[in-house]
Amino acid sequence: MFAGSLALCSCGLVKVPFRVAGAVAEGVYSTGKGAVDASSEAFEKRKARKDLEKAAEEKKAAKEKEKEKEQDPSVLPPPDSVPPQQGPIIPVDNQPLPPIEPLPLPQ
Repeated sequence: MFAGSLALCSCGLVKVPFRVAGAVAEGVYSTGKGAVDASSEAFEKRKARKDLEKAAEEKKAAKEKEKEKEQDPSVLPPPDSVPPQQGPIIPVDNQPLPPIEPLPLPQ
């Protein structure tokens, strides 16, 4: 009986299931490793693209902010730009306000 078991061990039939299992495990490992590598590369590319977009937006915002500073140094318009008939009526030195004329009624 012992001689029969030794004869089977030297035979390739006993080793085949282990070789198949090893090949399957190696294939699964290489496929999984490829998927992980591909997803990490895609993540790095996406992160780099987002960083470039963010830098471009910040640069554009800074450029617009500088442009606004150059164009409008004050919030209020200069007093000469408002015509007197369209400007607000502000009493000066306690003068009475002119009477308000009502709008004509539609006919």
